[in-house]
Amino acid sequence: MPSTTSTRFECCRPMLEYIAKRGYPDIVPRNDYEVSHLSCGNYKPQKHGDFYTWLRIDAQLACPGDVERGKEIVLSRSKARLDLPARMSGFKPIPGDNEDVHIRPIPNSEFSIRIFGKYMEDKQQYGLDFVRTSTGKSENSPFQYDLFTVPDPDVQTVRPMMGPRSGRLFSVESGLGLKPSEIRPGAEKFILFEGACCLLKRKGHRDVYFKVPVRVRQKTPFKYDADILEFQATVVAPE
Repeated sequence: MPSTTSTRFECCRPMLEYIAKRGYPDIVPRNDYEVSHLSCGNYKPQKHGDFYTWLRIDAQLACPGDVERGKEIVLSRSKARLDLPARMSGFKPIPGDNEDVHIRPIPNSEFSIRIFGKYMEDKQQYGLDFVRTSTGKSENSPFQYDLFTVPDPDVQTVRPMMGPRSGRLFSVESGLGLKPSEIRPGAEKFILFEGACCLLKRKGHRDVYFKVPVRVRQKTPFKYDADILEFQATVVAPE
């Protein structure tokens, strides 16, 4: 069971500061604008040159002909972004923070599946990655595998309006068009919805089935001013 240790951010600022420091440990951001850019990971030293010079050019583009006004605009936008509530799909747990983190070892493997849900509650999502069981550190595609969503074996009804009942899953980074060599070590992740049923396939090994957790929520009051009709489920005889 996960421990109760938790570091919960109330707004995006400390979260993005952490991401910026992890991605660019040698750069010290001086304001929200610089934190915002570094947390996005768009800055490439070999391509863009000096970080601060690159940002000055970006600020000039925000308001051509009035550099000072451009700085005010980008700083205001960045502050508004960093002041938002801390919600981010795929934000991996900070070392030592085990709030809503679930780890299960993969049979006949040195790795485990980690499912984490902090800051994804409103979207009813969870993140997934692979961690080395002995160290707990995440690694990108540490072995050959395919990951699929599959129908829930506990639900026998067919729901065609809910879309495809199964399909192959791809990492967020792969969906963005990144090649494996372009993904920062340990950054690869999948985004899944609560209750999703998944099948991990590895050549030469038995398949591994698991179900993404469903958060327990308080029942919300009935919101419609209406009379209620209730229908009983029909029992279907086995074939």
